[in-house]
Amino acid sequence: MLKSLKIENFKNIKNVYIPSLANVNLIIGKNNTSKTSLLEAVSILSSNIDFSWIFQLIATRGDLFYSSTDSGATRNFDNLKSLSSLFYGRQIDFSGNLPIFIGDEEENIFLQFVNYIEEVVEDINQTTGEKSIIGRRRSKVVTNNGFSESLIGLEIQSKNYNTIVPIDESRTLRNNRFHLPIQKRNFQFIKPSYQENEINGMLWDKIALTEKEDLVISTLQIIEEDLEKISFIKEETSSRERRVIAKIKNISERVPLKSMGDGINRVLTIILGLVNADEGYLLIDEFENGLHYSVQEKLWGIIFKLSQKLKIQVFATTHSDDCISAFSTVTNSKEYKNLGKLIKLEKVNKEIKAVDFNSKELSIAENQNIELR
Repeated sequence: MLKSLKIENFKNIKNVYIPSLANVNLIIGKNNTSKTSLLEAVSILSSNIDFSWIFQLIATRGDLFYSSTDSGATRNFDNLKSLSSLFYGRQIDFSGNLPIFIGDEEENIFLQFVNYIEEVVEDINQTTGEKSIIGRRRSKVVTNNGFSESLIGLEIQSKNYNTIVPIDESRTLRNNRFHLPIQKRNFQFIKPSYQENEINGMLWDKIALTEKEDLVISTLQIIEEDLEKISFIKEETSSRERRVIAKIKNISERVPLKSMGDGINRVLTIILGLVNADEGYLLIDEFENGLHYSVQEKLWGIIFKLSQKLKIQVFATTHSDDCISAFSTVTNSKEYKNLGKLIKLEKVNKEIKAVDFNSKELSIAENQNIELR
């Protein structure tokens, strides 16, 4: 669990520091104050530099670029230009002045573009004298030092690890299996839009016939109290994704969950993400989407309860006063006192700054009708 959070040179964030975090953190702020970017930064940290996830984030923002030198049917990504969308101002900098930093003192990553040279590492057989290649050593260089054959890479550092990943266009970084040699954190990222049933289906399969299945059903009953069971099915006559169907009390036919409205489907996505994020992070973008205000307080209560039980740290964003009010009620309740924190991102002189409110401060702000959003 992150105790604090510092983000430098990531997307529109030049330098943001949040000195303390809680179990459940609600991120607010006007449009273009980098709320989603904060979630993305935490996801990259917890992914352990999973390039397939990083490129998924880049693609979602429309920032995947292809090489201009491609010909024929094969098209390679312009890795340098695509990855530059992660850096502040989209700058491609090799001077070391704009490194990305994400994390706290205990858990962090550091990324920057570098030029490097690659040297072959050989081993000599003591008996025969024969040489064999056992690896390659990459060394960072300054481009003006006369290394005309230098290559382009992404330097990746963690607390106890440092390496250079080649990013030339011939390498398919999107499917790169590189991971930092440290424990990968479990995380689930809930997007604002409708999540495909195929993804929810895979999450359901992981918890089916366990205690967590009962937690999912009881959470869905916030919206439909007569719901008894759900299942993900695929019709034999259809090649489409699986459908979610529900068993409703006193209704003999199976009811498609999609027909029951956006709210119950949004709740399903959030609760499936939550029960699959054990000892990791749940990241929810635009929490309130599809949810009536009367549902939100109950859902926050479940999130606070399970975040403790499953040791999950939650980060969510919102634009909604109703969402903030529901969050405030739960985090100021006797059961969950001080387990939540509100973090407001503001743009000051074109830079993003953070102001945080603990449970008591949030309650005071609400009582005095101080505009928080």
